Amino acid sequence: MRAGGARAAGFAAVAIASATLVGCVDPIVNRPRGEVERWTGEAAAIERTDGRCGPVQLVLFRDDLAIGGSAVEPEAPREGALAAVQRWWVEGTVNPNGTFLFSLRRQGPVIGEGPRPASVWRGRFSSGEVVAVEQPPACGRRVRLVRQAEAAGTS
Repeated sequence: MRAGGARAAGFAAVAIASATLVGCVDPIVNRPRGEVERWTGEAAAIERTDGRCGPVQLVLFRDDLAIGGSAVEPEAPREGALAAVQRWWVEGTVNPNGTFLFSLRRQGPVIGEGPRPASVWRGRFSSGEVVAVEQPPACGRRVRLVRQAEAAGTS
């Protein structure tokens, strides 16, 4: 009887761990392909009447048509079980004229896309830096993204 209970507990632990990690796949596969540029920046916190919008650090990978990457609050844990659900993944598009639109989506312990976008950002790429603005009804934060000099790898 004890062996059956231990097996059931082990199976439950594996099932929970698997369900938790399913949401962690998106940042791995959500990178543009081909020649990739890497852009980084941090949006500052904003105090609003309905609460505080914390700072967000962004790491974006851009090719001709797509934007991918990740975003995290600086205070969020970087390691451990909570790190996966404290991170956003970035998904967006780039138009031929350099304008872009991307959304941040929360990691989640669910199969599929996860929660609705946390926010949508717009901007226009230039040679060395760009300002992206978070669109209403979200916080309205701004981030200055700087192109990293080193070549980013492709995926």
